[in-house]
Amino acid sequence: MSASDTARVLVVDDEPEVAKAAADWITLNGFETHTSHAAAHALALLQDMQIDIIVSDLRMPGHDGRWLLEQIRATNDDIGFVMLTGHGDVPAAVEAMLLGAEDFLEKPYNPDHLIAVINRVAEKARLRAELTRLKKTLTASSPLLRLFPAQTPANTNRIEQLTRVAQIETHVLLVGEDGTGRAALAHAMHAMSARNSGPKVTAHAGLAESEAVARDLLFGGPRVADPRGAVRETDRGTLLLSQPEALPTSVTKLLATGLKDGAVQPPGFDDPIPINCRVIAWTHANREADIDPTLRAALSPARVDLPPLRERRDDIPALFAMMMERHAARETSTQHGPSPDIVAQLLQHDWPGNLPELEQAAIAHVAGLTLPIAVDAPVADEEATGLRAQLRQFETQIIRATLAQTSGNQSKAARLLNLPRRTLGERMRRLDIK
Repeated sequence: MSASDTARVLVVDDEPEVAKAAADWITLNGFETHTSHAAAHALALLQDMQIDIIVSDLRMPGHDGRWLLEQIRATNDDIGFVMLTGHGDVPAAVEAMLLGAEDFLEKPYNPDHLIAVINRVAEKARLRAELTRLKKTLTASSPLLRLFPAQTPANTNRIEQLTRVAQIETHVLLVGEDGTGRAALAHAMHAMSARNSGPKVTAHAGLAESEAVARDLLFGGPRVADPRGAVRETDRGTLLLSQPEALPTSVTKLLATGLKDGAVQPPGFDDPIPINCRVIAWTHANREADIDPTLRAALSPARVDLPPLRERRDDIPALFAMMMERHAARETSTQHGPSPDIVAQLLQHDWPGNLPELEQAAIAHVAGLTLPIAVDAPVADEEATGLRAQLRQFETQIIRATLAQTSGNQSKAARLLNLPRRTLGERMRRLDIK
């Protein structure tokens, strides 16, 4: 509901005359108003009608207002709810507040008070909708979408979390297997940070052959091309540091001290050098313990685990399609996207090489070659050993992957899957695919 929208109110009361009188008054005060005479009927109306606020009587035959509130809050936190109670029902109304109602009014209520409550709930709903819109806008424009393209709740939460980390002025340690996109994520986090207008310098600690070279790499000296060093080059910017575990202890202590104090005096320097940079470092989970404790402590407040490709299969089809598009400009190909059969092969592979392996497969597909992967047999567990369970899991993966490929467009997904749109919707409901 935007600022210019008229809030839509549903009045629920088993007495039609009472419901109509309340609805007429609410309409006179500028709201679009509808009525229902039973809780179950009101719940059914929500399937086909956009409602922003419900004003419901508590006591009704059959299902009551409390039941209606519970059903709505089980799936929707955005609809405002105002409970109307009779004399002596205040304890039940307080319970309704605990279940998620915004307010309650005791009958007979003051009509002006009812409008004041509805206005307040409508404003709360508008602000909530605006916050949701802003989050979606931020997510839609995020460079993280190229790393986590599938429109899933897990990715939404991951992107929101990484966005918060990127925007906080703190050092970051990214932990994940080789090939999971750690460097790309570090670059994206710099672009989303307050330091994005400052310099961005990458230092590969694993390339330093000795303690002296590692020190010069970070702080400058005669043995490197840049006598200033990566740390000073990133003044007011971001230092992207790979393989921090490869740094000698003496160098990590210098770096940790400089990050903490804002200045450090390396050996051979007449005066302390100022340090004003943010460090985003990355390493393999198996090598994290090898990082010197002083540096690990400096990076640990924002430690982020980056999952391997096999643990985020929903992203595979969209990532594969993006890689195909990137290489199609250089290769002759008539491919326009992975077919469901190709998607099936992609989803059955465990991708031990992560993104580089997936990219090699995309290049082969663009060139018209056989995918250079072996289809792994599905691993059965105690809860999914039967054929029916495996088919259900496989069908779920295919549908989710196709939806990711079409950015959630169910009509396009149905065409790719060669299914009627209604059939796809029924299967999604059966498989609990949101």
